[in-house]
Amino acid sequence: FEGHAGGVLRVRFLAHGLQIVSAGADGVLKVWTVRTSECEATAEAHADQIWALDVRGEGEDALLATGGGDAWLALWRDVTQEEERAKAKECEATARWEQTLEDHVRRKEHGKALELALRLDRPRDTLRKVGAAKCTPPWM
Repeated sequence: FEGHAGGVLRVRFLAHGLQIVSAGADGVLKVWTVRTSECEATAEAHADQIWALDVRGEGEDALLATGGGDAWLALWRDVTQEEERAKAKECEATARWEQTLEDHVRRKEHGKALELALRLDRPRDTLRKVGAAKCTPPWM
């Protein structure tokens, strides 16, 4: 476990002992996986040393509290799963839009394809596909 620029002042276990959170003299909070000794997350938590660290709860309900030499208290909540769900939802939506775009190109609905390509910020890709389909779009 190597990664803090200064001394490690506080350590607590997370995730039923599978992870450790460390607070350092560098004002940085780090989450480590015990098995691999790899740093999973880093947060520049305070402008000065972190003197206090506590953990309550487990999993998505876990809450970390830190107190630093900068006279600030901070509460931290793991939002990794929320972010992963949001990213997966965004990827699904993008895949649906891209499939719709492909359908428009295949059916030679060039106006609709261009409109959707502009919304997806992909007009050049669409023009290539239209050109590859060996058809002349009505706007050319």
